[in-house]
Parts: sequence; structure tokens; C-alpha cells
Amino acid sequence: MSKFSLFKDIADFFSFKTRRLLTWAVVVASVAGMLYWHMPAMARSLFFPAYFWLITTAILSSSRFFFDFARTIFGAFIFGRRYRPVPFSNPEVEALAGKMGVQRRAKVFTTDNPHVQSAFTNAFNSRVYIPTSWVRSFPPTEIIGVIAHEFGHIKRGWRSVLEFGIAITASYVFFVLLLELVYVVPTIIFDVGYIAMAFLIASFISWRTEYRADMEGARATGPEGLISMFEYWKNRFPRDEGSETHPPLSGRIRRLEPLLDESMPA
Repeated sequence: MSKFSLFKDIADFFSFKTRRLLTWAVVVASVAGMLYWHMPAMARSLFFPAYFWLITTAILSSSRFFFDFARTIFGAFIFGRRYRPVPFSNPEVEALAGKMGVQRRAKVFTTDNPHVQSAFTNAFNSRVYIPTSWVRSFPPTEIIGVIAHEFGHIKRGWRSVLEFGIAITASYVFFVLLLELVYVVPTIIFDVGYIAMAFLIASFISWRTEYRADMEGARATGPEGLISMFEYWKNRFPRDEGSETHPPLSGRIRRLEPLLDESMPA
């Protein structure tokens, strides 16, 4: 048994809905905690033990997500030098890039890097990476659908960056305004509060970004390939509830299904 198996089992015990509820609870508790020095002495003595317990539980519940996210980032960009990406280009990909208006920015690569387990886009250089195993295993129509989704991210990249910046700023300003009302507050409550709120808003924005990329790609290539890919992975996952960065696959499929009628010939 792996030494991390117990820790992994504990983290996997929490569903995404539970993790999000815990994060909301941290935000609410932080807003209430801004009144810490105005609380009765008995309430102050009880607040911090309960507050730290809530924070610990929230962090533990999301630890698997943070670990997987960090492993992917470090594995893809730091340890990825061992795995030289191979340019992936054909007339269909080039035509798609031109149709979506990203031909001067987007570059598609395949990679054998084991840390890259799904397609993703490097937001800094607009490079799209696809696992080599996907190209070998899935039909070309599905691969093109995935590439179109990633091109959708590139096309709307500036908007997503702006929205994430607004989310962080809005969360910080909200707690600054609360601080102006109460004057004095423990630093940990202020910091935890605005970070938890920024995390929630960023998660909401990330979901919207994925939905928009789905629609951008599906309008360019038709929704069939992307729906087929989503159906495949939905059947492989034990729970289809989404994550902090991606909405549930079933919800993404429902949003794409109306486009099926549009893509059918009259």
C-alpha cells in the first residue's frame, strides 16, 4: 500500500459539491470573523478553534485537486524537457486555425510526457499540447474537436486573463471595505477570507471559460467530435461532478446538443 494511499482516500472522500460548500463556509466565517473584536469574550474563545478546524477541513478536502494541479504544472513545464514535443499539423488543423482566427498564434504539438494526461493550452505562448496516446487512440474528428476547443481558449485568452484579474481584485477590495467598517481585524481572517472568495470566483470564471471554448470550437467544427470525446470520458469517471476548474461533462454535453440540429443538413 502506498504511503499516500490513506491521505488520497481521505481527499477523495469529499465530493466537489462538498469542497465548494466548505469553501463557501470559510468565506462566510471570515466575514463574520471581521467582527472578532466586537464579539463577546465567550464567542471569541470559541471562534478560532472552530475557524481553524473549518480551514483545515477545507484545505484537506481540496488537497487532491491542488496536488494534481501542481503535479501537472511542474511535470509539464519543468520536467517536460525530457520529452520533446512533436509538431502536429495537417491541412485540416491549419484550416481550422485560419477559420477561428488564431493561425498566427496557435501551434499544436503532441507529447509523450506522462504528466500531460489531457489536452491543454499554454496561455503564455498559445501552444496546444495533446497526449500522443490520444492521437493514436481517438478518431481524427474527435482530435480536431479537442483542438478547436483549445483554439477557443486562445481566441478568448485576453478576456479570461482580465476576468481572473477582476476576480482577485474584487475579492480583495470587498474585504478591504469590511476592514474600513470594523477598523481592526486579525490578519489571518482578512487573508483567508479574500483568498477563499477569490478562489470561488475564479472557479466560476474557469467554468464559464470552458463553456465558451466548447461553443467556439463546436461552431467551427460541429459539436459531434467534442460530444463524443466528452461521452467517452464521462463513462470512464466514477463521478461526473466537475472540478474547481472544469464543469461536469454531462453539463457540457447538454450545452452542445442544440448545435447538433444546426450542423445537420437540411
